[in-house]
Amino acid sequence: MDTGATSTEGLGSTAASVRLADRFEVRPGAPLPELSSPLAPAFYAVDVRGMGRSVFALAAPRHLALRDETLLAVRRLERAYVIRPLEWGGVDWPAPDGGQLQQPIIVLERPGGGRVMPPGGQAAPMGEDVVIRRVLRPVANALRDLHSAGVAHRGIRPDNLFWREGSGSEVVLGEAWSSPPGFDQPALYETIPHGMADPAGRGWGRTTDDLYSLGATIAVLLNGGSPVALDDRAIIAAKIAQGSFAVLAGSLRLSAQMTEVLRGLLSDNPRDRWTLDDLELWFDGRRLSPKAPSLPVQAVRPVTFAGTDYWSRPALAHGLATRWSQATAFLADAGIGNWLRRSMGDERRGTQAESVAAEGGDGRTGPDRQLARMLMILDPGAPLRYRDISANVEALGSVLAHSLDRSEIVQQFAQIVAHRLMHYWVDAQEDFRPEHALVRKAADMMSFFLVRTNAGFGIERCLYETNPGLPCRSPLLEREYVTSLKDLLPALNRVAQHAGPTADLIDRHVAAFIGARLGGSGDAELARFSAAPTAHERCIGLLRVLATVQANVGMTELPALGDWVAAQLTPLIDSFHHAPFKEALTREIGPLCSRNDFAGIVRLVEDDDLRERDRLGFEAARKTYARLAAEAQWIRGGGLTETGRVLELARQAAAIAAGTVAALTCAATVVFTAI
Repeated sequence: MDTGATSTEGLGSTAASVRLADRFEVRPGAPLPELSSPLAPAFYAVDVRGMGRSVFALAAPRHLALRDETLLAVRRLERAYVIRPLEWGGVDWPAPDGGQLQQPIIVLERPGGGRVMPPGGQAAPMGEDVVIRRVLRPVANALRDLHSAGVAHRGIRPDNLFWREGSGSEVVLGEAWSSPPGFDQPALYETIPHGMADPAGRGWGRTTDDLYSLGATIAVLLNGGSPVALDDRAIIAAKIAQGSFAVLAGSLRLSAQMTEVLRGLLSDNPRDRWTLDDLELWFDGRRLSPKAPSLPVQAVRPVTFAGTDYWSRPALAHGLATRWSQATAFLADAGIGNWLRRSMGDERRGTQAESVAAEGGDGRTGPDRQLARMLMILDPGAPLRYRDISANVEALGSVLAHSLDRSEIVQQFAQIVAHRLMHYWVDAQEDFRPEHALVRKAADMMSFFLVRTNAGFGIERCLYETNPGLPCRSPLLEREYVTSLKDLLPALNRVAQHAGPTADLIDRHVAAFIGARLGGSGDAELARFSAAPTAHERCIGLLRVLATVQANVGMTELPALGDWVAAQLTPLIDSFHHAPFKEALTREIGPLCSRNDFAGIVRLVEDDDLRERDRLGFEAARKTYARLAAEAQWIRGGGLTETGRVLELARQAAAIAAGTVAALTCAATVVFTAI
């Protein structure tokens, strides 16, 4: 998308506004809190092309990636059952310190009415007929369109439904694209596995997850608010013990018709949950018979932990995971393998649990690794859980991106990779899916990069490889929003205008960003740059990295970056020896820096003939210097006044004089005789 922005005058006032894609004007000084999303405040916007539709803008979180593929897919939808994005990209935005920064903006269609229910609030209970006509049908149509586009919504809840034209009309689905999938959802509206995960770690999800959220939303609308007064952890525990339908709709007075649809949508087993086709049959009057709730198998006797009795594997796993420090100590003497065998009759899992327990928990992180693996045995369908992290394996990178400023989360992410917990999670799954092979591949990739600590690799490379649209998180670029290589060089050029010649523009984040966005094709250059043994070889490595990026994006108008590069080349120039040659080389490199021809500088300084000519010139100068130095030393040592040398020179002078006199005498005699 277009990331350029130009400042323009306000909409009929003196308030400044910014323009996106030369079409939409957004006013930073005009917030619209009634349209804001949890991570993205809303602002007044207008379509300057006058297309006759109302719009608004969301300022998306700068530390996360815009979901370009999802935004593109949703924009193509033709039916108006979802608030569609119209344009997105970076604009110049006022910073808190009075300066400017690049801010990602999403411009969307504006609904005609307000929210169906305020965030976290209550409203008058809806009747079943109203729910079916104004909510269930239009949302089902929206999910059908999204499913056809290959997209899950992942943000269905009462406060994200808007009246299309005002109270009493049909609803439209609000946006869910300004944050990671499922991030804004309270656990009440998420399936049990997604509700267990950190908000940033819930993953893309599927249409079946949206259908569950729709069922939870219907239950809340019928009740006029949440039917339970529990925190997220307690809600998950209740769903595990009783089933989602009992927790969300068990206290409601429902018709047989509504009971049928809610039982189908709120099934905790995805294989039993209703599909869009099932819902369509129900709309047409076909009565289906949802399967009975599939509650976890109960043990003969419970495991008691932290004062609570746990009667099932998922319930025990949830209790252990939410009290991690207590659980690691408990695990050593818990005898979970024996409990699985005797109380659950599960010989296979009992053997697995005993095998994990026998490995011990040696080392500082050994008990954490052991507990993480035990949780996979107890509840393989749950997210990967490790200390403060709980995430679906495909969303671990999103957790890292969201919590990059928390050193403990970064460290735990690295430990998950080092302990091969993603591999263990895949091995624990009862139903192998094709995406599991991709999880293994991603885990191997992260392990490969993590053990390489040079710039361009390490945890930073894992960050950008697992988040393809993530902006570069380098502190140097904190005011920029760089999501692609074509944005990187202009941003570095702007930074170079103020950073000074001593700044390190290719820091670990920039190097890793380059490596990830080049798809590995620049790894050899990055390794050469970061592992250079000498200052002049590091200069060459820097030039080669910049030349590789430049070849990929083709940008040459970078004057400040060219000046910065010129200031870095002193060690390279000094690696040549012949002074006249160095002066000539400096004169030749100057114009190349001015033209930002980084590849040209590399070709020049890596020319073998150039190095040979410098060597020969330097060797000749060294020999001349040595000869002159020896003569000077000889003179200083009295070489010209030494007695023997003086007598010898005198004899030579006398002989020459005598010869000269004799020659003159002969010449005179000949002349005289001739006369």
